[in-house]
Amino acid sequence: MKKRLFAHQKQSDCTLNDLPHNRVQAFFDVVKNRYDVLFRIGSLFLLFALPLLVSFFAANIYGNSLLNNYQDGSLSQENYLSSLLQLALIKRAAESVSLLLFAFPMSAALRLIRRLAYQENIQFGGDYSLGVKGNLKECFGVIALLSLSFFVASFSFDYGALFYSSSYGASLAFDLPLFLAGLFFYPLCLFFFAQIPVYSNPLSLSFRNAFLFYGKSIFPSLGIALLFLLPLGVFLIPNIYAVLALSLFLFLVGVPLAMLFFFLYASSLFDRYLNPSAFPSLIDKGIYRIAPK
Repeated sequence: MKKRLFAHQKQSDCTLNDLPHNRVQAFFDVVKNRYDVLFRIGSLFLLFALPLLVSFFAANIYGNSLLNNYQDGSLSQENYLSSLLQLALIKRAAESVSLLLFAFPMSAALRLIRRLAYQENIQFGGDYSLGVKGNLKECFGVIALLSLSFFVASFSFDYGALFYSSSYGASLAFDLPLFLAGLFFYPLCLFFFAQIPVYSNPLSLSFRNAFLFYGKSIFPSLGIALLFLLPLGVFLIPNIYAVLALSLFLFLVGVPLAMLFFFLYASSLFDRYLNPSAFPSLIDKGIYRIAPK
């Protein structure tokens, strides 16, 4: 005679009410429960940032050496300015080339961030490979454009600071490329990156959509973009050890948090302007809206 087995199902610890109800709650939910994935994403960026950091610190050390030679009289003002210009050119070129390496962690991180935002399971190694395979081409193209614009804008700024600092009008003209890049091109690229893991669009359509999203939300989007740039001020700190410590924190923690925040922000705009007509299944993906009573 077979014995009957009896059991009582345990009540689930997680209910629908425990899920994030909006994008803000989704952000803090991921930070609280998936911080290990965010840290691993940051570690990827830190690894690929090493050439950029090396070029920055090497240029600073050489620049200080030039300053010491100028101050002790072994280097004339003309030779000093000429040497600084050559250093600025080499430094900006090295930094621009180093930026291209970020295509690898960016392509993987975009897939990982999307899965985090959508409350999906993650197998880090597998998702890293799939992200690189699926997103590398688009990421490399956008980062190449960013790298080129960074080189032109930053070297123009350096040139103006070296030779036209006493002339306000001329100095402002050399600062203009940096201003335009920060005001228009950089925010557009943020929206382009946010689209990469979600939609399969050609480059031209993604940039057209980026113009649409940015135009529809220019003030909050510009504010967020500029807020993301503020931490780069750590590279202006004269203490090299402080710069090193803060840059480690910036890549390990700041970059993944900024990516998650902007993806969730961009997703709210996608839900407002694109998904209702084109991809209704993506509306509120990753969150559970509570219907108003």
